[in-house]
Amino acid sequence: MIPKEIEEVILKMPEVIDCSVEGLDDEIEGEKLKAIVVFRKNAENPIDKESIIQHCSKHLALYKIPQVYELKEDLTISATGKKLKI
Repeated sequence: MIPKEIEEVILKMPEVIDCSVEGLDDEIEGEKLKAIVVFRKNAENPIDKESIIQHCSKHLALYKIPQVYELKEDLTISATGKKLKI
């Protein structure tokens, strides 16, 4: 499964605590990948979209690199403990 593979790659970054990858409908491309990345607040190196893209490009095929990024301080978790992809 592509989202799981991408999440595993992004989670290898020391500035990242958690992440979630989902597909978004796109009128032109059909679908785009979106990464919701939870960053470590006091990380030595602040994280941004470019640093995530650079990291992903070293470990993933070009078509697997997310095009949309949302940086957050935490992910929404359901009552059962499952990550909610919002």
